[in-house]
Amino acid sequence: DYAILGNHEFDFGYDRLRDVLSNAKFKVLCADIFDDGKTIYDATAIWKKGSLRIGFVGLSTPETQTKATPKITEGLTFVATDELYDVAQKAVDSLQKKTDVVICLTHLGIYDESIGNRSIDVMNHVTGIDMMVDGHSHTVMTEGPNGETIQSTGTKFENIGIIVIDNKTKTIENHYLLALDDIETADQTLLDKAQEVKDRVDALYASPFAQSKVFLPGDK
Repeated sequence: DYAILGNHEFDFGYDRLRDVLSNAKFKVLCADIFDDGKTIYDATAIWKKGSLRIGFVGLSTPETQTKATPKITEGLTFVATDELYDVAQKAVDSLQKKTDVVICLTHLGIYDESIGNRSIDVMNHVTGIDMMVDGHSHTVMTEGPNGETIQSTGTKFENIGIIVIDNKTKTIENHYLLALDDIETADQTLLDKAQEVKDRVDALYASPFAQSKVFLPGDK
């Protein structure tokens, strides 16, 4: 129902990203990337089922500015550290009186190189987040290094993250990861579609587009 932006979503530029997501059948959330002073997507959303109200906040890594080609994010402002905490707190505060549970969807990770902008940093500076669902660092965890309520499923569909919310108490009852190691079957329609795309890419890569008159060594 809801998705957030990772750094790789910008690999082909912001305009292309907007074009692709214009066809999305889900809502994109982003509280911390701005274009001309406004968030590029809604910062929050509220999901309702019966009397239960769940608030969602989306946060994306400011490292996108350096992990994607800077040219393709020109004009966008990615807030970091204290500003990141401020926008996150503002978004959470806007949901707390309207919802029973607040879940923060993040692509921040816990890399040491990201200190100040990690999911654990946000959790330690922002109050009111009941659970954080994280990505970026490909970490497999059901809590942060100091017991923070952060869950992350790893990478390449290693796990499905489960969060169980009790409808009566309107609180998080349990959360865990479901490993997909034993799944041996795949959807043939999806495999065929992937192969079709791969064949097109392979054909393009196999076509000469230039020729060098001098030897270009590839050894590092």
